[in-house]
Amino acid sequence: MNDADMGTVTFSDLSAVYQALDRVQAIIQLGLDGTVITANENFLRIFGYELEEIVGKHHRIFCEPSYAESPEYAEFWQKLGRGEYHSAEFKRLGKGGEAIWLRASYNPVLDQEGKPVKIVKFATDVTATRLRNAEYEGTVSYTHLRAHETAYTISYAGFWVKEWGG
Repeated sequence: MNDADMGTVTFSDLSAVYQALDRVQAIIQLGLDGTVITANENFLRIFGYELEEIVGKHHRIFCEPSYAESPEYAEFWQKLGRGEYHSAEFKRLGKGGEAIWLRASYNPVLDQEGKPVKIVKFATDVTATRLRNAEYEGTVSYTHLRAHETAYTISYAGFWVKEWGG
């Protein structure tokens, strides 16, 4: 949306758009330092938390400790603080430590001077898809392995076998 379009957008329009996003996205708002400001019900349901358990805590509670202590994680927050958004698939941890995969974007919210004031993350849980893909890839790898074992067994038995190439 450009500045010309913003002149025609009403508060009611913005509210309706936010309500639409709130229905389908996991949303969390964070301070520039990574401290949780608030989160919607979708976010809380996916991660297994109540709002009061996460407000005031640092985003790192959703990350594996090795990642949260890494230079990459520090750089991630520095970039957000400079106003750079980031979109990708992320591995995060739920309240019980279970892996949660999100397709998400971290979006700096800018003030009227263009300076970041907070971060809003919009996310979709893609854990089930990631698990299905991993299961499929495991099946394919297992089938490929069995084909090589069969080829080796036939070859070992004295039969000529064409190279499988892979």
